[in-house]
Amino acid sequence: MITEAEGQRAFPSLTAQKTASFSLGFRPKSQDGLKLALCEVHKALPKDAKLIATVHDEIIVEAPEAQAEQVRKLLEKIMVSVFDKLFKKQVLIEVDPKICENLGENEGVCDVCAAQIRG
Repeated sequence: MITEAEGQRAFPSLTAQKTASFSLGFRPKSQDGLKLALCEVHKALPKDAKLIATVHDEIIVEAPEAQAEQVRKLLEKIMVSVFDKLFKKQVLIEVDPKICENLGENEGVCDVCAAQIRG
């Protein structure tokens, strides 16, 4: 890759090339992992719970309050399991599921989504 700015040519450093190479291998697997996790979550959810949406790397589920903790633990278990298999335990997988009354409470929601939710 060559970029030109005011007649000068800049070549990316070796570090940038390694970063780009890692990212190219990591992102598709992450996308595949989210899809696999969605399939597993869909199969395992209690019948009163519903998959609502995904936002970036988040899975949003609506569940009765009485089942919220059960669903939170289920999401965590499935996501860790799927990504551990996908990355062959070479990458530390951390999942931080939260229980919220509404999407506006979730600090992880992107700015665009949060603005739409909050009106």
